[in-house]
Amino acid sequence: MLIFAWVIKVHQLSGQWTINNSNGANLYYGNDPWTPLYRTWYFGSHAKLGSEEIRQFPEYESIVRQVMTLPETKRGPEFQHRAVAYVLHRPDMFLLRTLNRVRCFWGFDIFTAANLRGSGGEGRRWFLPVFVLDAACYLAVAGYAFFWIAAAPGALWRRWETWALVGTIVLYALPYWVTMSHPTYHFPVVAPLALLGVMAQQMVRSSGVEARWRGWTALAVLALIQVEWMFFLTKS
Repeated sequence: MLIFAWVIKVHQLSGQWTINNSNGANLYYGNDPWTPLYRTWYFGSHAKLGSEEIRQFPEYESIVRQVMTLPETKRGPEFQHRAVAYVLHRPDMFLLRTLNRVRCFWGFDIFTAANLRGSGGEGRRWFLPVFVLDAACYLAVAGYAFFWIAAAPGALWRRWETWALVGTIVLYALPYWVTMSHPTYHFPVVAPLALLGVMAQQMVRSSGVEARWRGWTALAVLALIQVEWMFFLTKS
């Protein structure tokens, strides 16, 4: 009801039946010729108009300035048109970035620690312990869930609750997987992921059927994702 009321208000203000005008821009930020292959969030959070970083990409800056001269209601569709044209021109790059976005999405959290580091003064002293705590808390939950979901018998996937939770996670994550991804964005799906892990572990206990090798394999994949994320984190 809240969302529908907002859509009506947007229609009153601009004549559009939409929630926001950011989707087209986000799609372009994550799918243009200059988007980094892994750091697909770069143009969404860095290299803004007026920044020093955007000067490294003169062609990109020129396009963004050109689009920003359009009426606000036309900017999103124009960005979307350019993004779709590029994806159709280079579907291989879109697929590569998407695979990278999916992995990056499951990296460990740094949001709180990064804000402390940027705050200066006393906050910077807390950066390292909070950074470690951020990572440890997330990996404890994600590792538990990944292990038991992978180790659980096939009966887990015959329950409607499983598909409801998985569907919720995928529907939430999908916009990030095709635009720009960052571990910060996974926060809302940690709770349903943990619930899936609990369901999987309970099913293993009740059935006595498990494949721990699959669980350890899933943990290894999760660990490799963290190594990759840490590598690009140190580069940025």
